Amino acid sequence: MADNFNFFKAIYRLEFKSALEYRWNFIFQSFGMLLQDAFWLIFWGLLIYKFQSINGWNFKSILYLNSIIALSYGITATFFGNSRRLALLIEQGQLDYYLTLPKKPLFHIIAKFRYSGIGDILFGVILAFFCISLKQIPLFIILNICSCIIMISWSILFGSLPLYFGKFEKAAKVANESLLTIAFYPMGTYTSFVKFILMFVIPASFISGIPVQLLTNFNLNWFLGIIIFAIFIFVLSIIVFYKGLKRYESGNSMQMRG
Repeated sequence: MADNFNFFKAIYRLEFKSALEYRWNFIFQSFGMLLQDAFWLIFWGLLIYKFQSINGWNFKSILYLNSIIALSYGITATFFGNSRRLALLIEQGQLDYYLTLPKKPLFHIIAKFRYSGIGDILFGVILAFFCISLKQIPLFIILNICSCIIMISWSILFGSLPLYFGKFEKAAKVANESLLTIAFYPMGTYTSFVKFILMFVIPASFISGIPVQLLTNFNLNWFLGIIIFAIFIFVLSIIVFYKGLKRYESGNSMQMRG
């Protein structure tokens, strides 16, 4: 564990220094994502102001929702930037570079620093400062860890499918975008049947709705449920990737690391 931690810390340090070589692009892209998140929050704020609540979801629930999703997405996009590009890397035969290294390939593949998520991280932290109380901080951190794990695992699951079915990059991209888009909407806007789908088919509830409910009204069963689900989908994604990796066909070419 210590070796892996030091290995990834070295990767992130080098890639962060590389990103700072284009510091103005770094600053503007980060600020742009923060601004985009702010506009999305303003939209829901105006809606809540007009209707007071959406099936029990008030403005504080919206703050919880945006803080959790912005922070967890920002962390995954920044520190695991290749998780959402896994299908593309497989289709282009770009795994060769990683398979020649002594480290386990999956986490080396997805551990890519991409500074576009920095703005989301800042936005999530700023919102948390205003809406999370001191006693909620441990719960908030655990819920964000679970959300990050679920997002990354979902990306790995669909990103690994080209190993089984060939061309699947566009479908994997749609799956990632759908999960994030649906999660950004308050669960109060969905019917009971749709909520069932969002828990057991597209796990959007586990990265937004359930964490918000736990912060609003803690329930031990749901708390344990989200942890168990995060572990389950994480293990499943690893199994799917490594079983599919046995089918991988080399690109037979030298590739720049993506």
